[in-house]
Amino acid sequence: PGESAAAAAERDVYEELGLRAPGIRRVAALPEGIRYDVPPGTWLERQGFAGQEMFWSLFYCPLEGDPGQHCNLEGLGGEKPEFSRVGWWTWGDLLRNVVEFKRPVYHRLRELSLPEIEAFLARGGPEEEEGPWARHKKERSNF
Repeated sequence: PGESAAAAAERDVYEELGLRAPGIRRVAALPEGIRYDVPPGTWLERQGFAGQEMFWSLFYCPLEGDPGQHCNLEGLGGEKPEFSRVGWWTWGDLLRNVVEFKRPVYHRLRELSLPEIEAFLARGGPEEEEGPWARHKKERSNF
């Protein structure tokens, strides 16, 4: 109660992945929630779940290499662990591997995300601000 959507997204990323600013930066909130229904006969239905409406934020994360080296998946802030591993995936890999009943959610997520990603990059991406983002730009330009 009283927590903004931005604050909730940042808290979730910290609790579930152990990442927070300045290592990541929230760059957009998607303009709509995406709903799905739980299929009959699944463990989710047996646990009393009917579906979910998911609200998404996009984060810029300048980490390179294996993201597992930078994440803490133990569950922080009193939360139980939610993930056992992390990795970088293409949209195609994600859409092929997500559980079938959630595929429409992720197709819509892609549709909503691409314009936001393009806008972020058009504004200069991480270079649009000073601080750790500018440092990252300078480090990347040395390669």
